[in-house]
Amino acid sequence: MTTAELSAWSSSVGSDDLCLDDWIDGTIETGAVKWLIDLSDGDGDEHYNLISALHKSVRGSDANAALYWLGRMLVAGEEPLYIARRMIRMASEDIGMGDSSALPLAVATYQACQMIGMPECEVNLAHCAAYLAKAKKSVDVYHAYGLVKQTVAEEFAYPVPIHLRNAPTTLMKDLGYGDGYKYNPSFPEGTVVDQEYLPQGLKKRKFLGEYPVMKQDESGEWHL
Repeated sequence: MTTAELSAWSSSVGSDDLCLDDWIDGTIETGAVKWLIDLSDGDGDEHYNLISALHKSVRGSDANAALYWLGRMLVAGEEPLYIARRMIRMASEDIGMGDSSALPLAVATYQACQMIGMPECEVNLAHCAAYLAKAKKSVDVYHAYGLVKQTVAEEFAYPVPIHLRNAPTTLMKDLGYGDGYKYNPSFPEGTVVDQEYLPQGLKKRKFLGEYPVMKQDESGEWHL
């Protein structure tokens, strides 16, 4: 089936009748296959489905699947900088402090795409996708910052503690700005300096390390 024949055939049937298994038999011409994959272009659902599949494959540490979905997008003509930009996000959202070298690699991949373009940069994108998938994962920062945003949106705008305030003028110094601040580098290495950094109203609030992790019970079921 040629591209023209595929296009004519697809327009003659409703979307409910479109069954790929009926005609994908390994003999479709490259152009026809590209016509199918080009559904990922623009702002269509398939565009977002494919990047979602790549992101979830990275999150699930399946490098083979990540490379496949990357290939699907690139063959379809997806903008490489879009993919690279999304992988920069993945590097902090899903890998985070599990492997902090993932972020500079993702940024370097974006720069490589800018410098050499397609098709040369496809291997840079593949390198990054595989690395992110295989990297140790941590969503601690991602979820901690979500708690911070929720706190800022829902709670009182607590004032900065007086000892943490900047005092560039005499008036501010007279008002006590900066009084009582302990300069940490002045203490011996390893000393735990007794000093509060959060507002009084958030003194016992924790953001990092508060993401609930599922546990498996004796029956094999997973629960929070």
